[in-house]
Amino acid sequence: MSGFYTRFAANVLFPLRERLKGRETVRIRREMEARQWWSRENLLAFQSERLRAFLRDVGAHVPYYRNLFAQTEFVPEEVTSLSGLQRLPFLDAAILRANVDCLRIEGQAHLARFESGAANGEPLLLYVGPVRTSHDIAARWRTLRWWDVDIGDPGIVVWGPPIDADTRELLGISCARSIRSARVLAFEMPDTEAERFIARLRKRRPKTLTGNPSTLAYLAAFAQARDIALNDLGIQTIFAAGERLWASQRELIASSYGCPLVYLYGNRGSGLVASQCPMGGLHIAAENVVVEIVDEDGEALPSGKAGEIILTNTASRDFPFIRYRTGDIGALDWDSCPCGRGLPLLKLAEFGAR
Repeated sequence: MSGFYTRFAANVLFPLRERLKGRETVRIRREMEARQWWSRENLLAFQSERLRAFLRDVGAHVPYYRNLFAQTEFVPEEVTSLSGLQRLPFLDAAILRANVDCLRIEGQAHLARFESGAANGEPLLLYVGPVRTSHDIAARWRTLRWWDVDIGDPGIVVWGPPIDADTRELLGISCARSIRSARVLAFEMPDTEAERFIARLRKRRPKTLTGNPSTLAYLAAFAQARDIALNDLGIQTIFAAGERLWASQRELIASSYGCPLVYLYGNRGSGLVASQCPMGGLHIAAENVVVEIVDEDGEALPSGKAGEIILTNTASRDFPFIRYRTGDIGALDWDSCPCGRGLPLLKLAEFGAR
């Protein structure tokens, strides 16, 4: 059960901070917690309605899509199901680089600007607005609560290269001292720093540890090689994000730390896409993200068939991500999860869920 300070942070401090930032994170999280139990039919109907409104908004206020819709004679009002997206072309890194200014919504000056890595090493310039940030944090917050964790529980985020404020919030909800969360940079962490970090964990005894899989696995291998115990640090849950989680990494991390390992799948452009529940299912945040699976020819694949993951974030109106090609391989699964949530499942190769 959460302590007094955790409840105070989750119910007073953090909501106040979000309100001061002009974000509706608390309301969105509450609505998402209710919708997660909806039936498949109700979720699909909600997604379709939300998608149609999103496309209508984007077509009216984002120059790139206003022109694209006119060229392709695409009418958002005619989208009655998620399959309506298939009439639009894919979005990829090359298109983003060539149209970054045209992809920004008109009349919105206060957008967070950051660079995101790409497969060829050339960064992408992206913008994120308060609506998308609110939905991303709400989805992450909901996941925390699946695991009996809440804002205000002590945690540490260990990450590689420097991360911007919005990404930092998504990974650890907040790295503010008042929320009892701290961040440690671990890019190319030398052995001496790894030993100091483990000592810091032992002293601080955080309830959660969040990091990219490679860093978490490196620390586990480092400790195993030196016969350093990691299962007595007080850590109750580990959250892995930012990279693909391989089955070998999952086994190494879970066995070393002696606690559940929760995987969060997503990317900076499309936000948090899917989160693992306590029963092992990787649930898609269907309120925020539409996931398509396509074959090599770009044709849609049915549930259960593996192909490239295509993402549309319906909260990304300020800098829309519509049918974004991830290059990742997975399958969409609408089968029910033992946890009872109606949110669809994403099956990733080498995900390694139990």
